[in-house]
Amino acid sequence: MEGSYSQSRVREFIHDYHSYLISDHLMSEEDSRTRTDISWKYPEILPFSQPNLLSFVLSHCSARLRWKMALTNCGRVCVTHNRRRLRQRQVKLVRAIHRLRESSHRVLHEAKLHYFVKQLRVIRRVLRALHIALHQSEALAEDSVNSLLHTYVFEDYIRE
Repeated sequence: MEGSYSQSRVREFIHDYHSYLISDHLMSEEDSRTRTDISWKYPEILPFSQPNLLSFVLSHCSARLRWKMALTNCGRVCVTHNRRRLRQRQVKLVRAIHRLRESSHRVLHEAKLHYFVKQLRVIRRVLRALHIALHQSEALAEDSVNSLLHTYVFEDYIRE
C-alpha cells in the first residue's frame, strides 16, 4: 500500500464494506485485548502429574475462576483466616503506597504505585465479600453462604 493509506483506515474500510457479513472475523489488534479465549499448550518437558496439572490450570485461568475455586470449599474458619491475611496485606500495601507517594523519586516508581493501588482495590473488594459472607454465615447455612459468594456479592469483585 502507498503511504497515504494507514492500516487502520484499510481495516475500517474492510469492516464497513463487509458489515453485512460476519463481523466477528474482522477484529483488529485493538479489539484483541478484550478477548478471553486463549489456548495454552501444556509444556512437554513438565511431567504430567496432579500438582503440575493443577498449577498449570490455575496459572492460566482468570482471577474470577481462581477466587471461585478458592471460596467454594471455604468454611467459617477459612474465611476468618483469609480475612486476617488480607488485612495484613492491606496494611503493607497502604504503607508502601504512602512511601512511594511521599518519595522524591515518585516518577520512577509510577508503574509500581499503580500496581499497588490496583492490588489494594482488589483486596478491599474481596474483604467486603468475605465480610458479608461471614456475617451471613451466622444466619444462613454453609451452602447458602457459598451460593451467595458465587452470585451477586462476588460480582462486585468481578466487574473491574
